[in-house]
Amino acid sequence: MTMRMKLLAAAALAGVSAAWVTPAAAAAPNYSGVTYYGDLGYANAADSGADISMLTGTIGARVGKYLGGEFEVSTGLNTSSASVSGIPVKLKMNEEGALYLVGYAPVAPNADLFAKLGFGGTNVTASVPGLKVSGEDRSVNFGGGGQYFFDAHNGVRLEYIYHSVTGGDPNISTVSISYVRNF
Repeated sequence: MTMRMKLLAAAALAGVSAAWVTPAAAAAPNYSGVTYYGDLGYANAADSGADISMLTGTIGARVGKYLGGEFEVSTGLNTSSASVSGIPVKLKMNEEGALYLVGYAPVAPNADLFAKLGFGGTNVTASVPGLKVSGEDRSVNFGGGGQYFFDAHNGVRLEYIYHSVTGGDPNISTVSISYVRNF
């Protein structure tokens, strides 16, 4: 079972457990006016054989029930190996930042589905024996996911983002799970 599948299975189990145990006791978040939130979580990015783990944080604002914006930052937690034209390359994601427009679809008092569209930049270091190069990739990012709140302030979020990298570099898919806090 791949890391992504384990992450998705754990998130699904957590979401089903939470929905089964706490629906009557949970107070739904109040989305009148502008609300602010943050999240902190684990993400896994994959491209061309590389498998990179990241710590991800987001600060966002939600305007009413259906629209919001987010600023996301990530830092790499590991070095991954990939093969480029038969040459082994070590990759390290140093940091990533992105801005998103978010559309929400409330599906229950404590649950939302959402779609995200934005742009970002990723700083990566690649090394082969005797050579180390750092560079930044720009990307158009889109994806979506779901979130469930256990009470008015605390929840869990699962999302998938596709990073369409400009300049011919490999595109990246990211799956993440995070703790969400409404302020």
